[in-house]
Amino acid sequence: METRIREPFSGRAKGIDVTGDMCDVYNTNYCRSSPDLTMASDIVLPAYLTWPARFCTFVTLITWINSILSSNVSQVDRIWTFMPTIYAAYFALLPLLPNKEQFRLSPYVPQELAFAQETFSPRALLMLGLIALWMCR
Repeated sequence: METRIREPFSGRAKGIDVTGDMCDVYNTNYCRSSPDLTMASDIVLPAYLTWPARFCTFVTLITWINSILSSNVSQVDRIWTFMPTIYAAYFALLPLLPNKEQFRLSPYVPQELAFAQETFSPRALLMLGLIALWMCR
């Protein structure tokens, strides 16, 4: 039985594949076919991060454009209070969200997370409450 050598990501010089594992020492074709860098289009997010990542990208882009137009680079200070609350509310209130995206950037529960719609998570609700208290400071 052949063993595969695994070690944490340590750079390109050792023939690292896109997952960060060391290439199989017995299969050199695998190392030659691995790309040097992971392209953004090759990245696949878990289902529970799809909406938060899209929303974060949208807010980041809008904040950046607003900072350029206003010549004020501290635009992020205005949204810092609200963004953690929005992300916590997404995870805490999954049972209330629809299964399909109603309109662009509307929160929804992906099909892979259908089990999360059955009950509320006490831990997520507690975190939402604490973050909402922090927001009101």
